[in-house]
Amino acid sequence: MFYNMSNIMFLMTSMMASMMAISCNSWLISWIALEINLFFFIPIIYMYNKFNSESSIKYFLIQVISSMFILLTINYWTMNKQYFMNIIINISLISKLGSVPLHMWMIQIIESMNWIQFLLMSTWQKLAPMILMFNFFNNILMKIFILLNGMVSAISGMNQMSMKKLFGFSSINHLSWLMLTSMISEQMMMMYFSVYLLTMTMISYLLFNFNTWMSNMMMNKKKKISLITISMIFLSMGGMPPFIGFIPKWITIQMLMIKNYYFMMMMMLLFSTMNLYYYFRLSYLILILNNLKINYKLKMTSKIYLYLYMYMNMSLMMFLLINLNF
Repeated sequence: MFYNMSNIMFLMTSMMASMMAISCNSWLISWIALEINLFFFIPIIYMYNKFNSESSIKYFLIQVISSMFILLTINYWTMNKQYFMNIIINISLISKLGSVPLHMWMIQIIESMNWIQFLLMSTWQKLAPMILMFNFFNNILMKIFILLNGMVSAISGMNQMSMKKLFGFSSINHLSWLMLTSMISEQMMMMYFSVYLLTMTMISYLLFNFNTWMSNMMMNKKKKISLITISMIFLSMGGMPPFIGFIPKWITIQMLMIKNYYFMMMMMLLFSTMNLYYYFRLSYLILILNNLKINYKLKMTSKIYLYLYMYMNMSLMMFLLINLNF
């Protein structure tokens, strides 16, 4: 599906538009770049199957309404009328991100996506609005959204039976950590985003190769993917030590303690523990409930996946620990 010239063209143009939105000093040019990104990302959503037209329309309407408010805010900005400007533009960008309380549109449309589309939606499409929101930082409003994202994602993910919805709420939880790191520094935010992107890419690649929805909890033998590797990546996604997903959270917690944000730190630890619970549950279902069907003698393809992930995990951990100076 994804490996044809039209999809590659749409994807590359969408990514270039996001980079243009981030790098421009003019808010008007950034707004135009966001619209170009929207224009070329909608065909990527629609091309998976014919039932994606509803998802494409929902995504289009949410993004267009948010963009209208951003354009309105830019107009007031140029007229030096800044009353509520900061709040309006933050809420508009929050809507584009699929953040709580404006998150249900994202949870609804990801059900009709495949895992590669979900990867793009939960990672790259969030980058430009996040960095633009960093320029309109509102401390009180940001803390409210961080706590709402952490709480809603932790509670809502507990009773999810759909793998995509579970990862949708997980992406909202990681969004709360991205917002939290943006309060510290842009470098911290980019470090967390890079680790999240790497882990999410691995998960999406593995799940993209599953043939049916039943494979959400079982190994696809035709693909010969190691269950151990999948479980390790799931636990890394939840922030389980000593995996790579734990390192950015650990560093963020240290920085919060330095800045005396103890309440925020305790709440985020609580929400992350709840988030980690359903990754434990997922790993348990994969490794234990399916144990009669597991072939513990790993074949060469499975060993390559396992060793590659372990090597990348250890290398990135060492790199972050050596190069981060406090």
